[in-house]
Amino acid sequence: MHRNLKVFWLDDEHNMDKNSDLIEEAKDNGIDLIGFESLEDGLQEIKENYEDYDAVILDANFKEKNENPVEDKTGKLAIKFSKELKDKIPKKFDPFILTGNNKGEIFKEHFGREFIFRKNDLDPDKLWNSIKRWFDSLPDNIIKGEYVEGFDVCSEKYIGNKSGDLLLKILKNDEDYNLNYVRQILEALFKTYENFELVPKNLDFAQTSRFLSGGVENNFQLKESSRLPTPISETLRCIIRTVNPGSHYTSDEELKKDVDKYLSNKYSKKAVVLLLIDVLIDFKRQVDNNPIKNNWNEIDSLEGEITWLNLNGGNGRLKCDEHSNLFFYLNESENSEVLNVGDRVKFSIGKNDKGPKAEKLVKIDTI
Repeated sequence: MHRNLKVFWLDDEHNMDKNSDLIEEAKDNGIDLIGFESLEDGLQEIKENYEDYDAVILDANFKEKNENPVEDKTGKLAIKFSKELKDKIPKKFDPFILTGNNKGEIFKEHFGREFIFRKNDLDPDKLWNSIKRWFDSLPDNIIKGEYVEGFDVCSEKYIGNKSGDLLLKILKNDEDYNLNYVRQILEALFKTYENFELVPKNLDFAQTSRFLSGGVENNFQLKESSRLPTPISETLRCIIRTVNPGSHYTSDEELKKDVDKYLSNKYSKKAVVLLLIDVLIDFKRQVDNNPIKNNWNEIDSLEGEITWLNLNGGNGRLKCDEHSNLFFYLNESENSEVLNVGDRVKFSIGKNDKGPKAEKLVKIDTI
């Protein structure tokens, strides 16, 4: 998904009829020109909304204020504007000059001859292509160009521009990929699943991952037609089991030691980031295919088998199709005194601060 470049254009004649063809030619070349009349309103706009713009075009001569009857003819305002860009705007802009005047050497040295274009003998395609080449050559945009499918998902249509900022931060530091940022992007992804009504409300981070793969969470189970493809669900499971300990979101110290050992070099961390991009791309695929909303069943009870009991501690574990190691408390079970390892039981899904747990266990052969 390639958007038009949004280009700031400071020229006190930007809205005249003679420039209408230029504006249309720019649009045909994937560039939207947003015009401003004077140094005063131009500086205010670029300082407040610089993040909205991809490049800057200046006339050599323009007015200092809108109400001024004539424009400055010296080119000093253009130089002043460019210095403000460099000194006070935390984003790189190399202004392109589009002028009807042939300025002196000092002006050309300040902006660079390759950035100056004459209106009287303009080749528009040369100007538009120069702007696009400059934009594509910026370090951040080189990275975005290498991972364009991932950044396409990081927009307000999908998981939000902030996720794109985080993904860029991750990829810019290829010596130490930040797993906290990975988790934050996943949190934004899962929140978007909820906003799009593709998962129930109030599922936590881990619950959402399991639910998308077909697990029963809060007694809801996603219908098979809406579950993640197996490669994606396994990829997501791998990311989360790596990211949680790697981000210190775990009390399992042994697991954390294993993960820290695995993440001892930049290649293993980058693998996690690439898997994340794969998950993001699949989310976009789902959304673009108009998924069914609220496509899940409410599950009254599940069946499973008790695999471990701790009578002194008053707890145990069981396995079922959706969970391989589900914790339960004996005092939340009916006839707990007759339960044994290997018994088949019916139960409901609940949760505690450690995750999902089984509740209301009933031995099946006593029903």
